Amino acid sequence: DVSDAEKKKKWASQMKPLEDNEIEQAELDIHDLHPIADTKFEVAFPFIGCFFTLFARVWKVVSRALWAAYSMLICKRWKKIKEKDIQEQLVKQLKLQKKHLHIKQKEVKANDQFMQDRTKDPFLQFGFGLIAYRNLLEALIAGFFLLSCLAYPAMQIYKKGQGYDPADPGISKLDRMTLGNLGYSTVQCLLVTTQFDKLALQCPYGHIQNVVPQGIGINSMSLKYKDFCLVQDSSAPTDVNNFACSS
Repeated sequence: DVSDAEKKKKWASQMKPLEDNEIEQAELDIHDLHPIADTKFEVAFPFIGCFFTLFARVWKVVSRALWAAYSMLICKRWKKIKEKDIQEQLVKQLKLQKKHLHIKQKEVKANDQFMQDRTKDPFLQFGFGLIAYRNLLEALIAGFFLLSCLAYPAMQIYKKGQGYDPADPGISKLDRMTLGNLGYSTVQCLLVTTQFDKLALQCPYGHIQNVVPQGIGINSMSLKYKDFCLVQDSSAPTDVNNFACSS
């Protein structure tokens, strides 16, 4: 089998393609050998040839009419689609033109408004950075006073506490009666262990005169103040610490 396949392949590679005159001669030979190959149907079957001829003529007329109607329908539909596309493109163009016009009008209004604002507020000529900084400061100031007003009732309620002591020289009136206080009535001390049986104790103001017998840093559950210093009554002198301070 392999040898036959190789032989066929070799034989096919040795065959040359036919020329044009050889092809024409082959067609003439086929026509001569088969003369009735091109005979029409009505000639081959004369009994039904008349019916076939009539049917062929009717079908030709009907097919032409159908093709004409189909062509007209396609043309109308294509025209409608084309007109619709043209209208959509025109609408899009009009929308884009209207949008650009609206943007230009906004730019003109913005420029006019900027020139008017510049005449009213000369600070605008310094640029965006300084304007933003000024606006931020204004917002912070307004927010500080607004939140202070909101927190003022709570400050009045807790005014009796020791954090609002007017005798304390370290707290100003602005710190006591604005948002800077937030009602914190005592100051927490710094407690650092240096070695066994010794602690470093620091407070932001005042001085420590004495500690409770329980020892520094030992907070019993019965203590009222834990890890706080300089807890005084408002009537006590400023240089006297309250002995109730536990650390």
